[in-house]
Amino acid sequence: MNDEFFITKTVDTGSGGTKSVRYQLYARNCDGEINDIGYEELVRFNKFLTNYLKKEEGSDYEQS
Repeated sequence: MNDEFFITKTVDTGSGGTKSVRYQLYARNCDGEINDIGYEELVRFNKFLTNYLKKEEGSDYEQS
């Protein structure tokens, strides 16, 4: 896989039929990863990043 970012979805199924879904987020070009994040946390993280990037686009921030 040569993608810059990717998500791994893990579904744990217990002997009693219970299920737990977790996600792992990876960025290939850096050492960053987020492990064991739930779906609702993933949604909030997406909202946070979207809002943050909108604010950055309107600022004088210049990446060096």
